[in-house]
Amino acid sequence: MMNSNIVKSVVLIFVTAILQISVIDRFSVSHVHGDIFPLVVIVASLIKGPEIGATVGLFTGLVEDLFLPTPYGLSSLVYVLLGYLIGMITIENRGKFYVIIVVAFGSAFSQVLWALLAILLQQPNIFNSHIASIVMVVTVINILVSLLYLRFASYVLTGSQKGWKTISTVVRDAEPLV
Repeated sequence: MMNSNIVKSVVLIFVTAILQISVIDRFSVSHVHGDIFPLVVIVASLIKGPEIGATVGLFTGLVEDLFLPTPYGLSSLVYVLLGYLIGMITIENRGKFYVIIVVAFGSAFSQVLWALLAILLQQPNIFNSHIASIVMVVTVINILVSLLYLRFASYVLTGSQKGWKTISTVVRDAEPLV
């Protein structure tokens, strides 16, 4: 079963990369593009818990860094932290509103952390003064995309087509990814 989780996670990351490159990157608001890579980490963390969330974050970040002119591993660090923190959230009776709040928080957190790490790594070409608009655009797009993406992700990760209900009834005793 361990290999099953790996294959499911790879499929999820691959589909997210295709969607990001072919659809999301084609649109911009005030010269800001959306970023749905944090969404895959957030959803995997909510469905499978902190360990798998952090692992999915590691590999999602490595894939995203292939397409960015940034230090390799920067996105991985952000997404490992994001996956673990989101996966640690344990609130009973999670509904749609809860998931939307977590997606909004996680999306904003990932962009702010990414910008702070860029400053610490002295990457002047990466960080710009438009961080507020970047956070807003990424958060809104991820909330909108999450309405459809959650059903797909829950099917890939658990085989369930229940979407929102999958997160409401998730069992933290998921099998380890590696």
